[in-house]
Amino acid sequence: FASRHGADAADLAKVEAFARAHGLQVTGADPSRRSVTLAGTAEAFAGAFGVDLQLYEHPSGTYRGYSGPIHLPAGLGGIVEAVLGLDDRPAASPR
Repeated sequence: FASRHGADAADLAKVEAFARAHGLQVTGADPSRRSVTLAGTAEAFAGAFGVDLQLYEHPSGTYRGYSGPIHLPAGLGGIVEAVLGLDDRPAASPR
């Protein structure tokens, strides 16, 4: 399954090069899951993806979020399907 549906090594290399060029560290890459995990400062992530990261106060706590669309270079079009984790707002609350 992974060899047939996993990420292409050249595509992963493009994503990793983009990340490093923007001061982000690649902390994991899993071709079978088609995912790359990155680490870095909020400033580096904001610059890499062209977003304005802010801290927001809410009655149930503080969270990080962004406004506007996420931007990627044209060379990653068709390679990157989602950018997750820029917003750490809780998606659900326990009952």
